[in-house]
Amino acid sequence: MSRFAIYDFRHLTFDGLSTSIRPARQNRPPFILIGSQATATAPHTAPNGMTLIESMLSVLIISIIAIGTLGYQYLSMKHTRAADAQMLATRISQLLLEDWKSMAGDSDYDPESLHLGFDSPLPGEFGDYYINLGNIPFFIQLQYNDVDQDNTANITLRQIAVTVRWRKDYARGALSSGDQILTLTTYVRRDQG
Repeated sequence: MSRFAIYDFRHLTFDGLSTSIRPARQNRPPFILIGSQATATAPHTAPNGMTLIESMLSVLIISIIAIGTLGYQYLSMKHTRAADAQMLATRISQLLLEDWKSMAGDSDYDPESLHLGFDSPLPGEFGDYYINLGNIPFFIQLQYNDVDQDNTANITLRQIAVTVRWRKDYARGALSSGDQILTLTTYVRRDQG
């Protein structure tokens, strides 16, 4: 028989001369009985600090979250820039279409007469006109087509269209087939008098 035994002395009962001692339970701190002396030992606890592996795992998790957040921020900025370009192209098209419509779709319509920054594009660039808004160069092409004519009333129905294009990289230069395009079309009645 071993001389060392673990007993829980908190549950000692004295009933006259006899003493009952129960074995220690795992959820209570044990006492070690060595010979006739009983000494208390603290239960085994984990260290209070973080280990190196725990620290490395924490850094890894934070790094993964940071990379994901930065990727999301990059994509949101990219989509915001694309939305701004689309909005500006729509505004340019609407402005030119409404102004051209107010001139009854005149075939000699010139947006440079508005003095809003419209200019001729460089050789090799798309369109009839160029404007830079929000650091995005836009290339504009004006098109018209007489779709119907009433010779009795001397009225011509003209389709007018404004096409705005810009590069995906928002730089100035020749356009490719993958670049952005926006076309607005309306009809205007031309009275011939």
